Amino acid sequence: MKRLFIVPVLLFFCFLTVMYAVLPQFSDFDKAKKHFLQKEQDVISRQDYYAKLKNALAQATDYKNTLDEIRAALPGEIFLPALIDFFDAKAQNNGLILKSFAPSQVPGSSEEDTDQKKAPSQDFLLSLSGDVLSFENFLKDIETSARLIQVEEINFHKSESNEASSEISLLVKVYY
Repeated sequence: MKRLFIVPVLLFFCFLTVMYAVLPQFSDFDKAKKHFLQKEQDVISRQDYYAKLKNALAQATDYKNTLDEIRAALPGEIFLPALIDFFDAKAQNNGLILKSFAPSQVPGSSEEDTDQKKAPSQDFLLSLSGDVLSFENFLKDIETSARLIQVEEINFHKSESNEASSEISLLVKVYY
């Protein structure tokens, strides 16, 4: 009879041991496993984020030359000494002499600019001296330069003293 009584008591103690000792361990292990998987996903997402940032930085460096060309074409403001130096260098490279450089106000252009939203620009009057072939090369050089320059008007004046040399007046629009 004692044996009959001991078996249910042992089963009850085994049940209590499983309930209070083993099940909490399984529960803690399951929680730790879920926490580990969540942290692992966080690490993977951060690695993906940093990989995307690295790719974006690589693409930005690829476009650096393009951005530099855009900054050169549209500097944001007109710096007259740099602009004069630009036109003087282009003229000298093509065998011309830059005689004068002055800002010009074209009549009616201010009314157009207020009506329509256009890129900001300034008109300049240039006076050059040299032959026609050099002038053609000068125009091609300006056209292929990084700066946005539009030639509005061209006037030729033949020099009486030297038949090969001409006085050339240009009205150019420089965008900034």
